[in-house]
This record gives sequence, C-alpha cells and structure tokens, in this order.
Amino acid sequence: MFQQEKEYLEDAYSHYQKTGERSMQYDFSGTNREKQLTIRCLDALRDDGYILYEYQATGFYGIRLTPKGIHFVENGYQDDILPTVSGSNNIFVTGSGNTISNNYNQIIADVEASELDSEIKELLESLLYELKNPVLSEKKKESKIKDFLSEVSSNTLSDTASSALSTLLMFLFKKIIF
Repeated sequence: MFQQEKEYLEDAYSHYQKTGERSMQYDFSGTNREKQLTIRCLDALRDDGYILYEYQATGFYGIRLTPKGIHFVENGYQDDILPTVSGSNNIFVTGSGNTISNNYNQIIADVEASELDSEIKELLESLLYELKNPVLSEKKKESKIKDFLSEVSSNTLSDTASSALSTLLMFLFKKIIF
C-alpha cells in the first residue's frame, strides 16, 4: 500500500474512531491534479476492499469504511498472516477468574461458516465490527442494532431476513448460554 493510500485510510479510520460512523465524505476543493490523486487513492482502497463508495459527484465522494478496512488498520496496516500460534487480539472477555468466553473471532468464524448469503454475512460482520467500537455509547450501539434489524427486515432482503436474524441470535445465545 502506498503512503498516500494509507493516509486516506487512516483518515477514514480516525473519523470512525471519533464519531462511531463508518461513512464520511471527501470534498474536492483543490486543483484537478489533487482531485485525480484523491480519486486514484480512493479507487485503490475500494479495489482492495477497505472502503465502499456510497455516492459520487463532481465535487465530492461519499465513502464507507468496510470491516476489512477497520481490521486492516487495527492490525497495523498488515493483511492477516496465518499464525503459527493461534490466538486473537479481538477478544471480548467476560466472566471471572480464569474463564474467558465470547471470543469475537469465533463469532465471525461461525457467521462466515454458515450457509447464509454473502450479503447477509457482510451485514452481520459489519454490525459486529460496529458494536465492538469502544467509542460507541450504549445508545449508539442500540441505534446500530435497530438500523441492522431495519435493514435485515426490509423488502430488499425479504426471504433471508428471518434466517439472518435467527442465525445471529443462535450464535449469540450459543456463546452466552452454552
């Protein structure tokens, strides 16, 4: 990754950390050369899967940081490398004494291994990434869950909505109860 691309990704991640929102807008107020440089960097980040375009216009682009982009930044700007020792730096620790449960990576692995549509898997992964943001207040987290449920239950996902919701609840209850 080139340094300029890294700076744009870092800017998007910083915005996410401060606001809890993965979406932001880049305005093109400089020269045409600067605009083209920005577009090339954003295109490269989109091609690598670190951002998505939400909208594009002559004077600005709206982008959305993907869970892959968040993970890439949190992993020190490195792609995942197969570890020789398994472990995780994304663990939710609950319980007391020597009992650790609710491993975030295990929940993501369960979702990815399920037979859900890729669109639903992406929605679930996005929700889980957003909920683990330590900057989000309980009210913001509740809002994110409501947004997720609204999106899953919309007509665009009609047949898979109940499947996605039941899968998510199954994994969460499995981690809490069993």
